[in-house]
Amino acid sequence: MSTMKRWLLFLYVSMLSVHLTAYELPDLGDSSSMTLSSKDEMALGRQVMQEIRADPAYFNDPESVDFVSSVGHRLLAVSDDLGDQHHFEFFILEDPTLNAFALPGGFIGVHTALIEAADNESELASVLAHEISHVTQHHIARAMEDQNKNLPLSLAAMAAAILAARSSPDGAMGGVVGGTGRDGPGPTELFSGE
Repeated sequence: MSTMKRWLLFLYVSMLSVHLTAYELPDLGDSSSMTLSSKDEMALGRQVMQEIRADPAYFNDPESVDFVSSVGHRLLAVSDDLGDQHHFEFFILEDPTLNAFALPGGFIGVHTALIEAADNESELASVLAHEISHVTQHHIARAMEDQNKNLPLSLAAMAAAILAARSSPDGAMGGVVGGTGRDGPGPTELFSGE
């Protein structure tokens, strides 16, 4: 990896950093629990994990999984906000993209390329801390709540994207995967794992 790419990766990972010991995450209220309870989040996460474990990309190397889990659990050990409401499981997918993602219920996935690109444990820890914050702040439940509020608009956008797909499949993707707002992750972030 070139020096420029390493610096860009370092800058990217640094921007994603969330230092759980230094900052208190804001309490954004609990309206997301009306849409998806913690029990529902866990059930949804388990269901998705069944599919992931059956996927050939599921990387089940015990030493690698133990390493990622160790880093993640050390972050969790210094967080004040977790209580007993969150169970966390860290896993790895064999994938050439620099990515990590959080599923409902505390399941956090990391791509092999991200692990390989990290120069040290701290770079990996900053990404895991970011993903942990998605779980503790119930971003998926909040996104579902927002989606329900914006259902008519979403349906109209989806219809427009389907029509656009007839003339330009690439252009249609822009309509399907929107951006991220200040209130939390948008569809792009939820599905890309940022």
